[in-house]
Amino acid sequence: MKRLSVVITVYNTEKYLRQCLDSIVNQDYEKLEIVIVDDGSTDGSGKICDLYSRKYNNVIVIHQENKGKTFSRYIGAKSSSGDYITYVDSDDWLMKGIYNNLSCFLDMDIDVISFSIIRFFTNEKKIYDSEMFHEGVYDKEDIEKYVFPEMIWTNKNRMGVDPAVWNKLFKREKILYYSEKAKDLNILYGDDCAIVYPLISSVDSLAFSKIYGYYHRQRLGRDVSIYYENPFFYKEVYILYDYLKNELDGNSSFLRQLDFWYANEMQNCLLKYGKKLRHKYYLFPFDKVKKNDNVVLYGAGEVGSDYYRQITALNYSNICGWVDKYYHKYSDNRVKNIDYIKTLDYDWVIVSIANESIVNDVINDLIEMGVEKSKIIWSGETCISI
Repeated sequence: MKRLSVVITVYNTEKYLRQCLDSIVNQDYEKLEIVIVDDGSTDGSGKICDLYSRKYNNVIVIHQENKGKTFSRYIGAKSSSGDYITYVDSDDWLMKGIYNNLSCFLDMDIDVISFSIIRFFTNEKKIYDSEMFHEGVYDKEDIEKYVFPEMIWTNKNRMGVDPAVWNKLFKREKILYYSEKAKDLNILYGDDCAIVYPLISSVDSLAFSKIYGYYHRQRLGRDVSIYYENPFFYKEVYILYDYLKNELDGNSSFLRQLDFWYANEMQNCLLKYGKKLRHKYYLFPFDKVKKNDNVVLYGAGEVGSDYYRQITALNYSNICGWVDKYYHKYSDNRVKNIDYIKTLDYDWVIVSIANESIVNDVINDLIEMGVEKSKIIWSGETCISI
């Protein structure tokens, strides 16, 4: 059995720390080492760390002056003794048994193992999130063929491999090498990217698992990520872009993906002003829907919003309902829970989603709810450029 080291960096998370540490010390993986780096906390976090180190023989605590998450993760990894190293953020927590459930991949000596996460908003609102790549083990040839072309940025305008370090188990020598190289990067945004993408570009084996095991706590009450409110955001994104460009050694596919990722982040930062530049709009499926038909729009993102504006501006169809699985996050009270469909009289349910990878699941959910398949329309990414 491989020895696994879990590194937790802690800075003023007293409110959540016990839940985090309890979820780790109660894992059933036999050869588990826990390394906590208290990065200069000024609340009661340091005392909680020491309490756990006294109670559990496999817990090591390092106290240091505040040096930031990237440097602290490196110190924690360097101070560990595991064959594999993984990370947990101190305001997150683990599902019971996750490391034991992944032990088969550890026994196979895979370089990097990535597993699935739950984005936790409240007990009532959780989003289950997996990597976009098919579950399984990839050798070097598979990685180059299937992963590299969309490792950083995909044709669906989203990141490819999730850049987080906390949903991955890394072979020791790999993570130590790349975390040491990135340890002095002075950035708040993208510190994980600086390690994960160069590391994966060098591996000989990689595994993606659909096993859910990590609860990632989400900030409530924020429409815009805290990163975009950082006054040094533009500078930090460029520092990361330049670093990755050098680390990825001129690979033309990676550089193309980096450029798209960089442009997307620049646009995302405009969300703090309430808008984002857009270069395409999604065209409502006028060829499939007759004027005055009763329609339900499923999806309230960019596609659904574009459809809604076109229909109402042209007075084309009757929108009898607008629903979204995650209706909570929309301030528009016209957007309802998907169960609202059951109360409506409609001709068509228009799946207003661009991401093809989740459309089949949505359609299956609708059918299970009692929607006739013949009444479901999805027209793909039909869009107009501006």
